[in-house]
Amino acid sequence: MKNSDVAKIVPGASKILSKWNCTDKDKSILLGYGSEEEFLVMLSNPEGHTFSEEQILRMSYIFNIYRSLNTLFNLPENSDDWVNKPNKAPIFKGQSALDTMKKGELKDLASVSNYLHYFLYI
Repeated sequence: MKNSDVAKIVPGASKILSKWNCTDKDKSILLGYGSEEEFLVMLSNPEGHTFSEEQILRMSYIFNIYRSLNTLFNLPENSDDWVNKPNKAPIFKGQSALDTMKKGELKDLASVSNYLHYFLYI
């Protein structure tokens, strides 16, 4: 994927994270930036930023999670609330999906995405 194409989807990823009540610090963690400041610099000029493969993959997971939630829930507010509610599923250990994802590891985003995909295809 070309960098210029990735730059076009950054605002959408940021908007999804805002719907999930993420702070800029949360967004920097979820999107794989070393600091909130680095994230904000990128957000102010995505076209001038070079995205890593991991950052692209993180955005892909966020879009997939968002799409899955909107498929599973009839009301958008329910899908947006789900990520913030404590969850008893074993992978969440009583935490919310967002808390799980905010651990900062790529595998945490992958786990949430795979968990939701399971329910889409059962």
